[in-house]
Amino acid sequence: MDTFIKFAKIEKKDDRYEIEYNEYYSKSKWEKTMGGLKTVYDSLPMDERKDCLIWGKHYSQAGGVNLFREKYEMPKAFSYHGSFYLWTPEKGELPKTIIAFSNGEAGIDFFQSFFRSVVSVKQIYNPYADDEKDLWQTIYICKEPTLNFEQLRSEFKTRIFE
Repeated sequence: MDTFIKFAKIEKKDDRYEIEYNEYYSKSKWEKTMGGLKTVYDSLPMDERKDCLIWGKHYSQAGGVNLFREKYEMPKAFSYHGSFYLWTPEKGELPKTIIAFSNGEAGIDFFQSFFRSVVSVKQIYNPYADDEKDLWQTIYICKEPTLNFEQLRSEFKTRIFE
């Protein structure tokens, strides 16, 4: 432990070590997020659910969904952020319906660039957010994609940390 404290440069204050809380790992955050996504997914007609995917704007969102999706009977998630870019399909058409979600770093206009119809359908409050812009996650139903997977990969090739 002493080695970690020294390596991480954690300082003792009032005879205690303060460790920064990272909301990515909050169990309650992911229970609320997955519950919200499940509600939206279940609201889709069956023919849209069968091919639906989930687009997490940030890689942590796609990773969280893929980690917990089986428990909630949800489709796979993808993201063009960070290393998740490498795992996106290289070719093919997007499904006609995608559930997308983001924190405050991207609004509806981000997804409107790629779909003819984007509707904000749910917001999830995260009281543990470490930044005010991340207090709310917004879930969107996106329909009628304007690009295919190959075009999206090209679009995000130089934008993976956006």
